[in-house]
Amino acid sequence: MSNDKSDKQLRSQAWFGRQDKMGFYYRSFLKNSGTPQDRFEGRPVIGICNTWSELTPCNGHFRVIAEHVRQGVLDAGGYPVYDKFGNERFRDVPYSHDEANVLTSVR
Repeated sequence: MSNDKSDKQLRSQAWFGRQDKMGFYYRSFLKNSGTPQDRFEGRPVIGICNTWSELTPCNGHFRVIAEHVRQGVLDAGGYPVYDKFGNERFRDVPYSHDEANVLTSVR
């Protein structure tokens, strides 16, 4: 058995490279968002999570950092999938606890 990393299957290819119904779903999700298959086929698909929000200045620098991470993934030959998580940021805004829960639920 070889210790060469190239012998290992990428975790993302265990999802997107499957030749069954679930693999079809995973590939369709990316293709439906406008991503051609050659952008992610055989490449590591890397998820980038970001909590940047216009409502919380303390997280403002995450927007720039996430863009640098995204560019680094592209430069390394991967495919970045970017997501911004902002629904919990209402708890950082100076509302009372009850108002924050209502605003979060409305989203």
